[in-house]
Amino acid sequence: MTVKHKRFICMALFMVMAVTVTACSNKTDSEDTLENTGEEKQAGIELPYELDDGRLVLNSIFQSSISNPDCNDENGENTASVEVINQSDQFLASADIEVMLEDETTLNFKIEDIPAGGTVWAFEIDNTGIDENYVCESVSCDAEYEDDMPMMAESLSFEAEGTTVTIQNLTDGQLSGLEASFHCLFDEGVYYGGTTYTYPIDTIPAGGSISLEVPECYLGTAEAVRVTQAGE
Repeated sequence: MTVKHKRFICMALFMVMAVTVTACSNKTDSEDTLENTGEEKQAGIELPYELDDGRLVLNSIFQSSISNPDCNDENGENTASVEVINQSDQFLASADIEVMLEDETTLNFKIEDIPAGGTVWAFEIDNTGIDENYVCESVSCDAEYEDDMPMMAESLSFEAEGTTVTIQNLTDGQLSGLEASFHCLFDEGVYYGGTTYTYPIDTIPAGGSISLEVPECYLGTAEAVRVTQAGE
């Protein structure tokens, strides 16, 4: 393991701590009142917060000082980050989430290819940072789903060990013109980053297998989440 990889693993562990420390730091004390009016103070939405008719849950908003996989791996300090759970029974093909803070800061997150029941940590796509005492005023979401996970499960099997993925052709014919997309499955059982990493697969012989390296997933395991074939 290189020094660079160790440094990023330490950063990721710090982020896990940040989830616990800052996820609920948004101000939600409904007992505060406006001065001289007696009216309830509007202190933003409370988390967890359901999106898209309850199919998704925005579980937390927190800070991360990392190399941001959702912003071309650019380094960020206190980058706005979210934990989102797909609690639907469908495959989440894509979701664009916009969070508006009390200070009029707009945060944008893009999530791809999350299986039913999956959890993802996504990071602000422009590396926008937040204070630990943020107030979340509103959240909007535009999402698309698929009924089944697009994995060609009758034709292919996947076995991952770290960043190395073995792909087995289960058919008696050659498969060609494939593309496979992967998420980094972090040790905590969540997908690290909203983005996926897509690799072309030229040919897998009948009954044969190939090995594929997905180095972007060095913080965990390269988990296949989508497979497509030319013409589909």
